[in-house]
Amino acid sequence: AAAAAAAAAAAAATAGRGPGPARLLRLRPIFLPVKATSVVSESGGLQSWVDRWQQAKRHAQGMAELSYLALATYDMIRLLPLRLITPDLWLAFAQLFGRLLYIHISPACQFATMAVLLVRFVCSGFCLPECATDELSGHPGRWALCALAGAWMPAWPVFLPTFFIWLSNVLFVAASFLGPRQAAGEARGSKTLWHSEDAGVRPGICGRRWTLAIQILFDLVVVGGPVTAFYGIAPALLALWSVFRRGNRFEYVTATKAMGDRAHASTASERGLLDADTDG
Repeated sequence: AAAAAAAAAAAAATAGRGPGPARLLRLRPIFLPVKATSVVSESGGLQSWVDRWQQAKRHAQGMAELSYLALATYDMIRLLPLRLITPDLWLAFAQLFGRLLYIHISPACQFATMAVLLVRFVCSGFCLPECATDELSGHPGRWALCALAGAWMPAWPVFLPTFFIWLSNVLFVAASFLGPRQAAGEARGSKTLWHSEDAGVRPGICGRRWTLAIQILFDLVVVGGPVTAFYGIAPALLALWSVFRRGNRFEYVTATKAMGDRAHASTASERGLLDADTDG
């Protein structure tokens, strides 16, 4: 009922664009600046791994939102008057479904298909019978499909996504952490908490930005696979099983975030500027 009421408000808001009920409510988002770093426990590295595992499981539980959205959509169709179910409302719900499918379902499907392809590639003597060269002559469409799927080099389809992941992370950290710190000067705390928090990136031989780029590249290329399997695939599978058995009921466990200057963060927390102990 609550979801249907929210949908009714959205329908009323969009109805003001054309014939139908007048616009009664219009919602506008308020964007607040937030900085968050990696999960780091004060109890040491082992506890940090445990906390990161809890965080990964909690994030994976977000796939329960997909089933909840399906239920809310059903309630909307069942309870709302037909005059309020407009194309704009259908488009809004379609965008929500697409976003959740992209975040929670697409990675699992991509992992499953690549895993099956890799197993078949290895078991078939490091080749795919469907993509044998003599079978592809005169079939440019099949040749292109085999090439894009990595039939002859299974790892190459991830090269381009990995590059963009590396580039986006470098640019994001540089703009959100290193840029404000550089603008504030090298003296810590010279301006505001936002400017002084630099994610702990230390200047190496080639400077902060190149050090950051090398560190992120190392994380993606060397440890990215094992970490993704442990903190990505395993939590997703457990979340699917949890949603199947218990729905959206699960224990919410917070995780400690890294803080470069505890005294500075404590003062900021007392002023209501920062929650230094838990992640959202």
